[in-house]
Amino acid sequence: MSIITAVQPSEQGALDLLFIPIVKELLSYVRGWALRTCPYKTPIKLKVQCDLFIGDWVPDPSGSVYTNASCHVIESHQNCMKNGRPDSGYLYWRWNPRDCELPRFDPERFLDYMRDKSWAFIGDSISRNHVQSLLCILSQVL
Repeated sequence: MSIITAVQPSEQGALDLLFIPIVKELLSYVRGWALRTCPYKTPIKLKVQCDLFIGDWVPDPSGSVYTNASCHVIESHQNCMKNGRPDSGYLYWRWNPRDCELPRFDPERFLDYMRDKSWAFIGDSISRNHVQSLLCILSQVL
């Protein structure tokens, strides 16, 4: 599967437009996540309604899915490791919502689900950061 990105240089207040091989499909994927099974074929029972914003950062010994060293999409000025950040402990934490289980993102399943669909992400530099993160995660299976 090829991933195509078209990024317009952003100015203050300008919108970035990124195309990748979905907005409606992405939302249905996220909504339906609670009804699917995990890669181990164990049913996941999640509350459909939960507040993802209430929770805690908890230690995660498995670490981050990607780092600045493993992802080519991270821009030089955003690469904290390359720019001298001395610690790496922040890579071993994850967000844990209090009232619901948040399964680890499965990039292979996501790519299978999104095969032959068109995606459009529209937003500002924060949206760009989210798309860059998604691309870093998806690049692990390509």
